[in-house]
Formats: sequence, structure tokens, C-alpha cells
Amino acid sequence: MSLFPSMVVILSDLSATFTIDPSLDNDVYNICEMPYFPPEDSSRGKKVMEELTSFYYDRLYDAVNSGYSIIYINFNPLTGQVLEHLRSISGFPNAGEWSILSFYHGNEELLETKIQVTDVEFLDTNVLLDMKKKYLEGVAKYPFIKNFEIPFGFEITFEYLKKLIANL
Repeated sequence: MSLFPSMVVILSDLSATFTIDPSLDNDVYNICEMPYFPPEDSSRGKKVMEELTSFYYDRLYDAVNSGYSIIYINFNPLTGQVLEHLRSISGFPNAGEWSILSFYHGNEELLETKIQVTDVEFLDTNVLLDMKKKYLEGVAKYPFIKNFEIPFGFEITFEYLKKLIANL
């Protein structure tokens, strides 16, 4: 039995740091691998893009058919395209009704944030601001994705999601 009226998809990006309440762990299907995207115009790039497209369709199909309520997935240009396509095909019932949510931080907060990428390396604030800009430009291409500003380190809970979805 699903927790929500339709599937909830939470998009992830390094420029938005949040956690999902551990009480939701059994309801979340995690697709947050960080794939390598070679140049699309190379022959290897085209093959990798085909493999990644198949990977995302397979993982999303598994999530839907395994009874999960929430899909947690990295946003990138390919996932945006796949989610858009799923909304129009019959193999994914009710995909057009999914709540697809994107979260981001305000610029002031990002300027004060340090995101550690290795034991000794942190992302530069200008890099973070650029990542956020590219992320928001990417999700803006898809009007079905709803954007929400959250504080750094925010915990997404069942109650929070329930309120968001009720107000979409």
C-alpha cells in the first residue's frame, strides 16, 4: 500500500543537501548513482547514453513494480528526459500523476555552505552556485517538476511530503 496518492519522485543534486527521514527507508527506492557522461558526439558516448537510458528505465520500472512510494534519483539531463517520456507511455501507469519534486537552497545559504567532496577537498562556493544554476535551468525545462527552497541539511519527512503534495 502506497503512502501517497501517487508515486513521489525526489530529485537530488550536489547543490542541494538534505536527508530523508530514516522512518521512510523501507518506502524509498534509491537511484542516486553518479553516472559518467562522456561526450554525446563520440561513438562511445552514444553507446553509454543508450546504456544509461536503459538503466534508468529498468530501475524506475523496478521501483514502480516493487511497491515503493518514493523514488530518490539524481537529476541530470537524461533523467529529466526519461521522466518526461514515462509520463506518456502505458508501461508506467499513472506516471503522469506522479509528484516530481526538486529541492534547492537559497544563494545566501550556499555562500555560507561548505560541501566536502573528499577527505581534504571542499567545493568552492562559486562552483556550488554554478551547479545550482545549471540544476535549476535543467529542471525548469520540465514544467511537471515542482521546485521548493529548503534550508541546508533539511530532513524530508512523511508529514512534510504529505503537506507538499496536498498543496500541488
